[in-house]
Amino acid sequence: MEDRDKKGREYHQNYDAIFKWAINFFLDKTLDVLGVHTGKIIEVRGLEPITLDVKEQRVDIFLKDENGICYQIEEERNMNYSDLYRFGAQHLLIAHQLNTDELKSIIITSGVVTPKRSIKTLSSTYNPIIIDLGQRDGEKRLEEIKKQDSIDPIELVFLPMYGIQNKDREEFAIEVIHFARQLLESKRISNVFLGALVVLCNKFVSKETLKKIWEDITMLQIFKDFEEIAMEKGMEKGMEEGMAKGMEEGIVKGMVKATKESISDLLEIKFGEDGIILIPKISKINNSDILIALKKAIKVSKDLNFVKEFIQNLSEQHNEV
Repeated sequence: MEDRDKKGREYHQNYDAIFKWAINFFLDKTLDVLGVHTGKIIEVRGLEPITLDVKEQRVDIFLKDENGICYQIEEERNMNYSDLYRFGAQHLLIAHQLNTDELKSIIITSGVVTPKRSIKTLSSTYNPIIIDLGQRDGEKRLEEIKKQDSIDPIELVFLPMYGIQNKDREEFAIEVIHFARQLLESKRISNVFLGALVVLCNKFVSKETLKKIWEDITMLQIFKDFEEIAMEKGMEKGMEEGMAKGMEEGIVKGMVKATKESISDLLEIKFGEDGIILIPKISKINNSDILIALKKAIKVSKDLNFVKEFIQNLSEQHNEV
């Protein structure tokens, strides 16, 4: 178990990327499956461009619901008390950057978790919503899900992080994967959720076992939705080196491509031929979070010079363009 935990930390970028990808599926839904009652989520995006070095690997996500309430989501396996101080400082910074008091902090965690749930000083209190998936009965919940006609694929992706009583962590994760495969074959979930589940199980299942599972899955030729190079080359390499780096690359590459196309259309609509001139420079940006921040800047800007300055600042700060 210790080796598998270490491997999970070694390849945290795969896990983090898929976790962020999964959160995007809450768009137009609520967070009820996580145990947090919200309005319908109308906005989901990363927070790195305004708060952190974009090259730093973190799960730090912003959501906004239809009632105007904002949510900052963090994920931290094996959370200790010092992590709360770090999250608390981040929470205040984000509230300042977003210029809102309507901000709630959500921490999704599992494993060994500090019993302390808040920080109190003489002048302030940080009291986040802590979702400890390890306190949920994973085995019981899996049996309940098996009996349901309607399956929430997002919960299925998070299920291996739930607590277990009678089974080994790896054994339970493999059982969830096999169940998800059955759901896929009966067309009750899409292939992307099975792929995401395999990636997240990197923290719990040995590389050899996960590789064999992946080989069995790919033999079904069910992953045709991803770009050919990412799947045939990237995924094969990822299974050897990082257990699903190709999956990460496929998702990120698709997000980047779609965002670039959206930005190009937006520039043409708002600024005509003058806006089109910027497209070649934007095409060199391959960081999805930066592209999302740029898209938002274009949306609110009435002056093309502002957009040009924004791009120039990105170039100086992150060497992206």
